[in-house]
Amino acid sequence: METSAALTRATEIWSKIAGSVPADWALEYKAEIQEATERRRVIEATSTAITKPSQSDEGTSLADALVARLTSVRNIGPARESLPLLLDDALNGLDAELKAPLLELLVRASESQQIVFMTEDSDVTEWARLEAMTGAVSILEPSPDEQANTMEERSLRAG
Repeated sequence: METSAALTRATEIWSKIAGSVPADWALEYKAEIQEATERRRVIEATSTAITKPSQSDEGTSLADALVARLTSVRNIGPARESLPLLLDDALNGLDAELKAPLLELLVRASESQQIVFMTEDSDVTEWARLEAMTGAVSILEPSPDEQANTMEERSLRAG
């Protein structure tokens, strides 16, 4: 009788949480649900970590924008394939304290989605070099010759 009561109680709780969604559906998509739950936990932790009284709006809105962009390119099309996300100096101008948790968010997201982050920001570059030592990220940096050519091209355009 206790098993029957527990099953009835579990069914009531499921109905309150999931409405008319059948439990079989949840079992079928268990891995995706767990991944989404973990991602949400990371996002909430990151949002909390970057929220400071003086920068709460800026940090939270940037975290929200990154999450929205990650979500929009994940599971697109009939094959539900993940498209790579290309970010160009997305954290430019932020305080170093805000960059670290946002970069961690991107690293976690890159476990299930390719993310290409282009930057000239020395804070991000140094962070990426350290992360590359752990194997969490890969870095592609221009050779010294390429850097010299780029600087020469910039000075020609500016002059």
